[in-house]
Amino acid sequence: AILSDVYPYPLDYGEAPLINQAMRLAKGENIYRSSLETPPFTIANYPPLYVISLVPFINSPLNPFQVGRVISTTATLASALFLGLTTLHLYKSKLAAITTGALLLSFPYVVEWSTRARVDNLALAFATAALYIFASWPKSKWGVFGGGLLLVAAAYTRQSYALAAPLAAFVWLWRHNKLR
Repeated sequence: AILSDVYPYPLDYGEAPLINQAMRLAKGENIYRSSLETPPFTIANYPPLYVISLVPFINSPLNPFQVGRVISTTATLASALFLGLTTLHLYKSKLAAITTGALLLSFPYVVEWSTRARVDNLALAFATAALYIFASWPKSKWGVFGGGLLLVAAAYTRQSYALAAPLAAFVWLWRHNKLR
């Protein structure tokens, strides 16, 4: 992960379009084009939250590819932490919590994508943080609001997160009589 984070050039086909979108957004340009008649001939196929997270670093001396990879790596570690905290809260077992977080970090897909400037791991971090909040404070209005806000953030990072995580949260809250 560290070697990927310091490499200043694209490592993946999807990194450059996301960085380009952040550069365009930093200039005040729309990243969602209605026509492909003029350059750039790229399509913004993700919601804007990850791209927005890159914008503050576009005009800094930091390399945007490296910043994007650090965001993804940090988000992956945060996901492991939130899964571990959720397990600890629900089962009161430190061993189970550590195992849960370590299992996430052992999946090759997760390890590979955590070293890329891509939207996936930031969306996962928002979703796992939301599930932790729902598990920890299910009866609190602020817990439901905060968890809901994080689910919206996950969906605005990667649109596929508009289904699985909200459904899991709803079923868990319903099952434990928190929504009835």
